[in-house]
Order: sequence, then structure tokens, then C-alpha cells
Amino acid sequence: MLQEIENFNQNEVRTVTEFTRDIRRLIEDKFPEVWVRGEISNFVRAASGHIYFSLKDDHSQVRCAFFRSKAQAVDFELTDGVEVEINAAPTIYEKRGDFQLVVTEMRKAGVGRLWELFEKLRKKLLAEGLFEESRKRSIPKHPAAIGLVTSTAGAAIQDVLRTLRDKAPHVKVVVYPSLVQGRGAGTQLANAVRVANARQEVEVLLVCRGGGSFEDLWEFNSEDLVRSVSECSIPVISGVGHESDFTLVDFVSDLRCATPTAAASSAISGYEDLERLLITVSRTINKSMTFTLNRMYQRLDFSSRNLLHPARRLNQKSEKLSIFLQDLRRLMLQRLKFSRLELKSLARSMASIELPWATKQDHLERLISRIHESITDKLKKNKSDVLAFETSLRHLDPRSVMKRGFSIVRNKKGHVIRDRVGLNKGDQLDVMLSNGTIGVKVDSID
Repeated sequence: MLQEIENFNQNEVRTVTEFTRDIRRLIEDKFPEVWVRGEISNFVRAASGHIYFSLKDDHSQVRCAFFRSKAQAVDFELTDGVEVEINAAPTIYEKRGDFQLVVTEMRKAGVGRLWELFEKLRKKLLAEGLFEESRKRSIPKHPAAIGLVTSTAGAAIQDVLRTLRDKAPHVKVVVYPSLVQGRGAGTQLANAVRVANARQEVEVLLVCRGGGSFEDLWEFNSEDLVRSVSECSIPVISGVGHESDFTLVDFVSDLRCATPTAAASSAISGYEDLERLLITVSRTINKSMTFTLNRMYQRLDFSSRNLLHPARRLNQKSEKLSIFLQDLRRLMLQRLKFSRLELKSLARSMASIELPWATKQDHLERLISRIHESITDKLKKNKSDVLAFETSLRHLDPRSVMKRGFSIVRNKKGHVIRDRVGLNKGDQLDVMLSNGTIGVKVDSID
């Protein structure tokens, strides 16, 4: 930097703009971003969202510009009198020739010291192997009891209990109360973890608290707490702060979740998977049963169209018998008519033959005898067929079956009951016997 200053031509006359631009470039090129601590004063938030203030101590102050895109990341209230640490790059504001710092990051004063302590302890515990993945245990999929280490006064416990109650109300929850912020909270948290480990009454342990600043979450970096979690035989899930927050208890836990609610959901994720599986299986079974029932309904409809009531079948047989008797009568009449014609024709033929009367009479008697035998045989055969047909109809008559002790059971709609499917206790039924009908009520179904 001194070499570049020496290279300036002292005799060259520059404009104010040229001179301030040279100084700005020199500063920006040679000075990196630095951390500076001081107290905010003259704080102004412009309509554009940019922030302007002075950073001062007992002897000096410097103007600062904190542009909106970076200022949005600050999670605490900015106002005059707040002591902060800023990461900033020095520059010159050319229009006024003011030296200023352009801020890229801001934190409360003291966070830097805490961060150094955090990193020192993290490296120490890391070297001891407390954060090794090989040490981490699997979380049980279906725990019957879940332990909760947190404050009973915070919002985190309500969020966790609500999640567990909504998604797994059957799971037992045991609370091990502790402070989660302030001096001594880390020791209380460690003792609560040890109590849970000694009692062995839960299958998974949640260590939770809601969001806050780095200082608010500091007690979850307690070495005592980290060691108690590492020595705990119960799988531990941490849910401290928000997604962007990390504490040492997150590194040593068997599972790290972004929030207390997420920790609760992870503890019962197996039940959610089981619920989804049961829903899928239930839908598959319902679909299969619906398909089977529809197919059986179709078969039943098809069978019912081909199934005839015994009375209707009897009527059909009776109609066929009547038609058969009519045909028999018609055939017999035709046969008699034909026989008469044959007889007349034979008589004419005999009359033209000169035979003795005795011979004609004997021939006529034999002819009549054959006709009579033929008609008698035909009648016997037809009678035998009618008797067989009548016997068949008698066997089909349901009244004949019922005389042997059987009955026909119908519901109030007149439908025949063939089995117990569809019957319910208390249903009214009609039982048709051979000599009447009785009403019955279903008392039991075996």
C-alpha cells in the first residue's frame, strides 16, 4: 500500500471526485472485511429498508451502512444503545467524502466470545469421539413410552404433546422437567437426562426447546449435558431451536431434528408409516371385496334368471301334460278315423270278392280283433307314459317334500332364505309347512 502511495504524482492536480475515488479504491483493495465491536447510535431505518447508524466507543465513531438484503438476517431488535459486533468492509462514500463501513453481518456483542468457547468445546468432544456416527443408535419404530426433557412452562412442550396426542394418542409420555435457559439450565438438563436413564421407563428420549438467539440456546452446549446424553442408554432425539440453529447436544444425539414438533414426529414416524400401510392394505382389501361381491352379484343375478319357483315349474309340467293329453286324444281320434277308413275299404274289397259269407265274417272278426289289440296296446303305452309323467310331477311338488318334514323359509319380502347370510337377530320370517304357514323370529344365529 505504501508503494502505491509513493507512486502518486504529488504535482498532478486532481479533482475532488478523482481523489476520493482513488482513496476508495485504495482502501477497498487493501483492507479486507473485519469484525468491529461498538455501540449503535444515530440509528436510522430508511423507507427502502436500508439501515444507517454510527458505531462508537468511548473515543471514536464511524459511519456504517447496513443494506436491506443483509439486514434481514438479524434476529434481534436494532436501536440506539445496543452493543453489537459487525463484520464490515471499509470504504469511502464519494458524494460526501465520508469514511464508512459497509456491514455484511451483525451479532450481539459477546457472541464472538461464546462462539470461540463453542468451537473449543466442540473440537474437544469431537476428538474424544462423542460425535461419531458409529455411536448413534437407531430410533425404535413403535415406542410404547416417550420421555420429554424440557421446560413445563414453554411453548415447546405444548407443541410436542399436541403432536403426540394427535398422531399417537396411545403412546405414554413421561415429562422430566428442567430449565432450558439461563445459568444452571445445562446442569438441570443433564440431571433430567440421567434421571430418565436411571428409571428406564421410556424407549426414546426427546430433548427440546423452542427457538431463540445463540445466547438463549447456550445451555444446550453444556459439556455436562453433552456427556449425559452420550452416556444415556436410551436413544435420544434433539429438537432445539429452528432449522438454522445448532447446539452441541444436536451433534451427540442419536437423531437431530430442526424443531420440537419435528422431534415428536420423528419419534412416532413408525406409527405413521404403519398407518399409511394399513390404509393402503385396507383400500386393497376393500377393492378386492368390492370386485368379488360385484362378481357374485352378477352370478346371482344370472342364476336367479334361470331359477324357477317349484310352483312355476309344476305349472309348466302341468301345461306340458295337458298338451300331451290333447295330442294323445287327437292321435287316437286320427287312428280310429284311419281304422274306419281301412275297414270300409276292406269291406268294399271283400264285397267285390266272391267268398262265402262265413269266410268274410271270419276275416272281418280277425281284422276287428287286430284293430282292438292295436288300440289297446297304444292306450296302455300312453297310460304308462302319463303315469310316469305324473309321478315325476309329484316328486317336483314341494308339498310332497314338505310332508316328509321339510319346510320353505321366507323373509317379509317373500324371498326364500337358503342360508344364514344376511340374517340378523330379531328378523321376522315365515315358515311354510305342508299344511300351513307359521311366523317365527330369529333369536340366535349359529
